Amino acid sequence: MINLIDAELFKIRKMKGQKVLTALIWFFALSPIFILLFCISTGNVATITVPDNFGLSEAISTMLIMICFCANFFVILPVSFAFSGEITKGNARRAVEASHSRSSILTAKIISEYLYSLFLIITTLFIGIVSTVILLQVIGKMNFGDVKTIVMALKALLISFVPASASLCFLNLAYIVLGKDLLVVIVYTIYFSLNQILEFIQMILYKFPTGFIDLIKDYTPSALYFDVIGYLSSVEFNRALPISTGVYKDILLLAIYIIIFTGLSYFLIRKRDFK
Repeated sequence: MINLIDAELFKIRKMKGQKVLTALIWFFALSPIFILLFCISTGNVATITVPDNFGLSEAISTMLIMICFCANFFVILPVSFAFSGEITKGNARRAVEASHSRSSILTAKIISEYLYSLFLIITTLFIGIVSTVILLQVIGKMNFGDVKTIVMALKALLISFVPASASLCFLNLAYIVLGKDLLVVIVYTIYFSLNQILEFIQMILYKFPTGFIDLIKDYTPSALYFDVIGYLSSVEFNRALPISTGVYKDILLLAIYIIIFTGLSYFLIRKRDFK
């Protein structure tokens, strides 16, 4: 299994699009340094100002929240496309995979997806913290700030992994069923917009009874996703409230979707192995 995971991570490292994405994320984390260098080159370092209540804690929490809202771009689409067709078409592409079942390859794929996302989060935080410390030290405004902001942001980051994981599990299932990048993109777009699509259908059929749409649209993965993201936005704007019962329910339902999508993926993969 370790060799399989290493092989999957190797595919990510070799994917050019993934390298570009990683570079863009790190570029964002380095933005305080770029601001500082620009001001030094123009002789305007004295013009750099930060709010009195802004410290390292606030900088860290800002980066954590950024990761929460970019989870679909950090983890899901790029990493999933790195494995397109690996477990659905033809024979295994590497010797290390040839002696393993597709279900084992799927397990390695899922683990490597999370390992890579953890790598992105840790490296982005490290680069961002170092560059922020340098900026604050140069302008003489270095302070740690309020640690509570980090706690809230970490809580938001943990919550954000539930809807992100549901999307990731759906993409894995879509690849197994469809096996074509274009079809997966179309289906994923429908999945992510299903709530809005149902509302549009309801608007067109306003003359007809549409109670069944009301019954299901609020429980679609997309509706649950946006409900949870709506809660996270309160954290982003420092209006964090205790998690309501509704958000707990949404998180639980998304966890059920994760179990269903993953279970179907393993069922279909094992069925192909037996064939």
